[in-house]
Amino acid sequence: MLKKISKFIVDKRYILFGLFFIFLIFSLVFMSHTNVNYDLSKYLSEDTETRQALKIMEDEFSATSSVNLMIKKTDTVDENNLNELVTKLNNMDGVTLASLAKSNDNYQMISIMLNTGDYDKASQETVLKIEELLKDYTFYVSGASVNSMTLENNIEKEVKIILLVAVLIILAVLLLTSHSWFEPVIFLIVIGVSILINMGTNFIFGSISYITQSVQAILQLALAMDYSIILLHAYEENLTKGYDDKKAIIHALWHSLVSIFSSALTTIAGLSALMFMSFTIGFDIGMVLSKGILCSMLTVFLLMPGLILLCRKPLLKLKHKPLSLKGNWIHKVVDVAKIPISVVLIILIGVCFVLQQHNDYIFAYETNSPQSEKIKKEFGSSSQMVIILPLAKTSEDYQKQIELEERLKTIQIDNQTIVSGVTSMSNVQDGMLVQPMPIDNLVSMTGLEVDTITMIYDFFKLDHETELTYNVVLTIDDFLLKAENEALTAYDMANTLHYDNFLMAYVYIKLNVEKITIKDFVNKIQTIDEFEQLEEPKKNLIIQMDALFQNQTMINSIHEIASQVRTGVSNFNSDKHSRMVINLDITASQKEKNKKTIELIKKEVSNIYNGENHYLAGQNMVSYDIEKAFKSDLLKVNLITIIAILIILLISLKSLLLPIILVFVIQGAIYISMSTSYIFNQPIFFMSYLICICIQMGATIDYGIILTSKYLYSRKEKDKNESMKDAIRSALPTILTSGTILVVAGFIVYFISSEMAISSIGLLLGRGTIISIILVLFLLPSLILLLDKPILKLMLHKKGENVTKSIENE
Repeated sequence: MLKKISKFIVDKRYILFGLFFIFLIFSLVFMSHTNVNYDLSKYLSEDTETRQALKIMEDEFSATSSVNLMIKKTDTVDENNLNELVTKLNNMDGVTLASLAKSNDNYQMISIMLNTGDYDKASQETVLKIEELLKDYTFYVSGASVNSMTLENNIEKEVKIILLVAVLIILAVLLLTSHSWFEPVIFLIVIGVSILINMGTNFIFGSISYITQSVQAILQLALAMDYSIILLHAYEENLTKGYDDKKAIIHALWHSLVSIFSSALTTIAGLSALMFMSFTIGFDIGMVLSKGILCSMLTVFLLMPGLILLCRKPLLKLKHKPLSLKGNWIHKVVDVAKIPISVVLIILIGVCFVLQQHNDYIFAYETNSPQSEKIKKEFGSSSQMVIILPLAKTSEDYQKQIELEERLKTIQIDNQTIVSGVTSMSNVQDGMLVQPMPIDNLVSMTGLEVDTITMIYDFFKLDHETELTYNVVLTIDDFLLKAENEALTAYDMANTLHYDNFLMAYVYIKLNVEKITIKDFVNKIQTIDEFEQLEEPKKNLIIQMDALFQNQTMINSIHEIASQVRTGVSNFNSDKHSRMVINLDITASQKEKNKKTIELIKKEVSNIYNGENHYLAGQNMVSYDIEKAFKSDLLKVNLITIIAILIILLISLKSLLLPIILVFVIQGAIYISMSTSYIFNQPIFFMSYLICICIQMGATIDYGIILTSKYLYSRKEKDKNESMKDAIRSALPTILTSGTILVVAGFIVYFISSEMAISSIGLLLGRGTIISIILVLFLLPSLILLLDKPILKLMLHKKGENVTKSIENE
């Protein structure tokens, strides 16, 4: 069956060329249709507090983002300049509120709230407009929207450099280990096509994370290159057996299908474990990288055979002797010292297992930004959180908010006050708008007379004692807006209006139709009593309003105040919830302080809103929720990876003992690699850790499979020492070539990327691969030689019977 499939692929190679060309064009077109997501909160489980809070904010509130603007004080930058600047910022599209904040001898901080989200393009555009406005100042900006823009620019620039450097170094490795100077060209064409197809088909997911976007190409290049090497070397071996070109590639494909498929399957199994994380960025990374491995495998199977035949002449003309990698010395060391090697490395693995359990994990980090560092140096760390509270409807509800604000400002950790400021509806217009209606306050705010305000209260049936000021302001403004919008209709209907609509109709006409007197208006209305016959309160109200609406300046003032109130209400109150913005003097990256701060905030909120639902959101809360899910995700990912690979090895090697030995060796390499971080006091970004243990288990176990398969094949006819010698000599070139490529790719990412989430993947992967190679070449052969008899006795296929009998005779 496999032979027929191989023959079909080779015979139909030109049709396949056409299909791949179409897929390639399709991918290039759709590559730009994949959005890159920089907001890790999107990947939190729906049952986390952060997601619940974010869902409420998305449904009920306008988006917000904060920007910290620090301006250097000079002889020309004084208080007047700064106040003018704040006014300009407040009048800028995209800015909800700008206000003077912290200050020292050299710098003034301005706090800016945007009306778009942290990761919205609109926020980045607003930041650019702010920078343009400040081009004549010495200034620094920071904040989530600034960080997202910096992160995006860094990644876009660095990914290109990483790929270019990786390709050049990998090309050098391939040239040294290849049999023809032209081989690397074929390898790079095949892997390049598969990478482009993988990236182009990412649009099916709608969006992918910035971590996935950054590492997908380089990891696919490193993880799948050996598929091409296996097929091409098999083709060259068949040529030496006397096959012609076509038969050689058919036989090579036929014999390579199973080994390449098994290799791809173990890698996919490792990556697929990420898909079961509760933090769904694992699904994002697992799906994209698994798809990449699948694309690489299919490209090798379907495109590469035809490409080899097409390029057979340059392959033959440019043949050379590869770098000699026999590895006889490795066999000698293993043969002589297999017991001490096994004992020492097993003890080392045990010690490292304990050490790596004490690793320090990072769940949030700050993007590398000189401007942010400068602001932090002058004013310390800062971040924002949001508390979602039950809707405040009465002054008593707002008193709860005021009490909560006071309690939050007293929170201290290690004698440091953590909450530097709180913004909510109770702060709008200095708190006056959420107090019960003091008539004097409204007089000073609107310029209306006391009698007018009193009559307005009576007319709209407002409670003098308990009605909130902002409700009164909005009521008056709604009254005015309705008057302006419906004037003509009201005038036409005036002769049918009853007294309840009398005042409104009068305002419509006074403002928008024509300047008429009260007497003219009363004369028009024939269906109610004459004006002189109205009750005194009614007459007085009309007279007072007549004076008001002849003062357009006062009307404009009321509109302006109401606009500010509406902004405040939309920012802090919805139909169902209120929210409160907290400024903290720590960041999410300060893990222990952040954890204590959140717990203290939750305690204070619970004390005041006992039994009522409330939620916290913000980058601080995102890292808090991720940390809570990390341990269960880690256990889940480890177990799924190990069980899946054990099953695959059991099926492919048909052995009960070898899968356990192989998994032990690679898991031991992971323990040694990760314990190094503890020894050198290097905190690990949690996502980098999860990605790397899956890749290291799924990819580097292939090295063990190659060596083990070669050993079993040779063991059918030779003793264990000769078989191991053959296995090491045969497997070493493939292990070192594939492993070197993965190591090179990892360390290039580490040294070039400025983003810790990306660079740490490179460090862990490069370091882990080196340790895996060492253990596969020394510990694995030692264990196989020591456990040779039980390994072969526990084989699951009949071919092992002859070997077992020969063992009994040895």
